[in-house]
Amino acid sequence: EDSIQADVLHIDIIDCMFVDNLTISPLDLTTVEFGDKRIDLHLMTEEPMDAVYEAEAVREYLPIRQVIGQVERMSHQGDFIWEVKKNHWEPILGLDIFTPVEEIDDMIWNELSGVLLMGVEAGHQNGIFNRHVFEKVSELRAKPRTGQPLQIT
Repeated sequence: EDSIQADVLHIDIIDCMFVDNLTISPLDLTTVEFGDKRIDLHLMTEEPMDAVYEAEAVREYLPIRQVIGQVERMSHQGDFIWEVKKNHWEPILGLDIFTPVEEIDDMIWNELSGVLLMGVEAGHQNGIFNRHVFEKVSELRAKPRTGQPLQIT
C-alpha cells in the first residue's frame, strides 16, 4: 500500500486576539511525540515575539524548522528574524491576504528565509482562494536579493 508521509507539520498558533480562533501554544506541543517529523510554527498572534520566546523556553521538546510570524501585529521584524535565527530556526514572514508586500521592511530583506502568503483571510477556514496572491508572488520574485533564493509559500 502506498502511503503519503509528511516530513514537516505546519502548526497554527492562534491566540484569539489576532483572529477569532484559539488553538494551541508552543507549551501545549511539548506532550506531542513528533518522531522524526519537523514542525513549522505559524504565529497568528497579537505579538509574534511572545510566542517565539515561549518556543525558546521549550525548544528542547520541539523539532522546530521554521517560525512564521504575521507582520500585521509584529512590533519589529528585525528583532523577530534575529531571535528566530539565534535558535537556528528559519525566519519566515507571513502576509495576510490584504497586506501589501511593501509591509516587509527593506532592511531585513536579505536576512529573511521566506514569505508565507495567505490565500484566504487569516483565521478563516474554507474561504475562497483569492487570486490576488499571484500578484504578490510576482512582486516578491521581482525584488532584488542577495544570498539564498527566497522561499515563497
